Amino acid sequence: MTTPINAPAGANAYALPGCINHLPKRGTGPGSDPDAELLFAWDTYVNAVTAYQCAPDGEERLYEEIAFNIGLRLEELRPKSMRGLVRQLRYLLTKHIDIDDAWDVIIFEEDMTPNLQMVLNEDPHANMLWNMIDSIDGPAERIARMAARPTSAPGASSIIPSLDQTFTAASAMVLSLFDEHAAATMAGPDNLPDHLVVEACDIRRAVFTTPPKTPADAMAVLELLAHDVAGMGHGDHVEAQETAVALLRDFMKPLAGQ
Repeated sequence: MTTPINAPAGANAYALPGCINHLPKRGTGPGSDPDAELLFAWDTYVNAVTAYQCAPDGEERLYEEIAFNIGLRLEELRPKSMRGLVRQLRYLLTKHIDIDDAWDVIIFEEDMTPNLQMVLNEDPHANMLWNMIDSIDGPAERIARMAARPTSAPGASSIIPSLDQTFTAASAMVLSLFDEHAAATMAGPDNLPDHLVVEACDIRRAVFTTPPKTPADAMAVLELLAHDVAGMGHGDHVEAQETAVALLRDFMKPLAGQ
């Protein structure tokens, strides 16, 4: 049984589809993510706010209430993992900063904007939160965690001989170098460490010109190709991009049965 459209407040027995009433609780069995509820609550919060933005004028109230209530729950939960912690930090920072750029950068992980960077520079507490988020869950950190997985696992990233690093580790290094250069640029135009970009481009060239052997290798190459700064994300041409695309195509052909 499902909820009637005009069900009275507090009709908890009818608040959810009847077909799930007797199903076991999720997120409690062996191997379950310790932050299962927090992670799903976070996804619900983001989706509710996105639906709020999509709703016609005058019809947003339902999503506003959902986002508000889920937000209260996010504030109550105690994270048990880095994945849960970083989502709470992202939520907290969006409550702290009230500018249009904050949502896209902090929640959807788009590129830092000059407007948001200026706010962070002027607010040391907000900047502290952002640095915590970026150090735990920035693009380079996510790729580095992939690289840290045991290389004996099926499909693990393979070594690029010229670098003596895996594809995922090399990709993480490229992003880290570009991030370091961008941070220096934000700090001021004097004595820019352009050697960081040169080093990043050398590593990227090796990633793009070495044939990938595993899905993890291919993903590392795609991460770089799609990146707004290190790759083609803004429509820029980057060295050896055609070679990278051709090698990815050759890698995918056997998987597609060609």
